[in-house]
Amino acid sequence: MSEIEKQVSVLWDLKKVADQIHHIKADLVKIPEDIKKLQANLEQAKSAFDGEKAKMSALEKRGRDAERDAKIEDDFLKKTEAKMKDVTNSHTLQAATKEAQDRKKIKAGYEETAMKAMTELETKKGAFDGYQAQYLEVEKKTVEECAALEASLANLKAEISKLESLQMDLTKGLTPRISTIYLRLSRGGKGIPIAQVNEGACLNCHMKVRPQLYNEVIGFKEIHQCSGCQKLLVHTPAEKAAPLDA
Repeated sequence: MSEIEKQVSVLWDLKKVADQIHHIKADLVKIPEDIKKLQANLEQAKSAFDGEKAKMSALEKRGRDAERDAKIEDDFLKKTEAKMKDVTNSHTLQAATKEAQDRKKIKAGYEETAMKAMTELETKKGAFDGYQAQYLEVEKKTVEECAALEASLANLKAEISKLESLQMDLTKGLTPRISTIYLRLSRGGKGIPIAQVNEGACLNCHMKVRPQLYNEVIGFKEIHQCSGCQKLLVHTPAEKAAPLDA
């Protein structure tokens, strides 16, 4: 194997590692987004659950307030009825009787309100137990899934660290000229710094390659840069025959 063929082989190995790093980085972006979605769904479930709790609390308060007000009216009614026993004036008795009747109506209204609130509360308790069980299940599942995603995130970060270390080691197998070009292009943020040639053209930017340069590339005589995209032009070694991504 010629020196150029060795260089091309190293570049293909670097391409493979770069592909792996690219896919892992995509997951490194996606996983936090998935965690946010899970947390948003949990927050939505919690909001619905809290809404049901608030309704239950409101019903309980309405019932308690109505029972309290009914008790107050009952106390007033007892005092009014007690006064009526000592009243001898017909006009005063008539006024006291009317007051007692009004108190009874008000008391009955509060008692009805309390009864309705307690009845509705009992009806909602069964449904509330279902809401609570559902929310707790969502909460448990979300915590577990988020923990699993966090673990995957940590593993991917460790994996990408290993691959980047391997990438640096592979780069040491390049000649100083090719290594300098490769690293410069890598830092340029334009994808993998390698482009495959075929039928006289760069398969990345489709720029025609001068015949002499093309023949040197496919004959493993030299590694040139594309005049269009500046990527390192390579021909596929037989043992690594596979299409290159742009």
